[in-house]
Amino acid sequence: GGNKAVLYVPDKEVFSEMLQEFRFVVFDDLGHDETDVEINAEEDLPVLDLNLTTFESLPYHFSGKYPASWYYAGVTGKETGVLHHYSFSDESLTSDNEIISLDVISSSIPSGQKLTLKEKEFTVKESGGKYTLYLTVGDKNFKVSGNDNYEDLIVVMADSITAIEENEE
Repeated sequence: GGNKAVLYVPDKEVFSEMLQEFRFVVFDDLGHDETDVEINAEEDLPVLDLNLTTFESLPYHFSGKYPASWYYAGVTGKETGVLHHYSFSDESLTSDNEIISLDVISSSIPSGQKLTLKEKEFTVKESGGKYTLYLTVGDKNFKVSGNDNYEDLIVVMADSITAIEENEE
């Protein structure tokens, strides 16, 4: 017959010991070790293994944070109730590669499950693999949304939204 490749395991016990010494770690899509991710809904923000940088919206007088290696673009809102739409992605933005969106909305915040972190309260909506947070900062309502495997980043980005003082001139 043909040549068969045979794996000789000289000592089965040594082999199974070697296998047991491997530690299998599950990573989520953002590369976090699932075993260390603990979120206390009342207290702390998720800790991201990402450098964030700040962007400012001059027309709407707020700033927020997003991953420093990502791209963002802002356009006047095209949907009803959306004043301005900001798109964030890890590659140069096209019409279909937005990962997270941030909308300044003119409508009121829908009712839903509440998430409280430090001083900020968010309304959470989850459906069809999408994770959306609504919040009010100053006199404006915001909606931050994306794929639910980016939930931690969405929370951190929503929490980073800060009103910028308008200069009276």
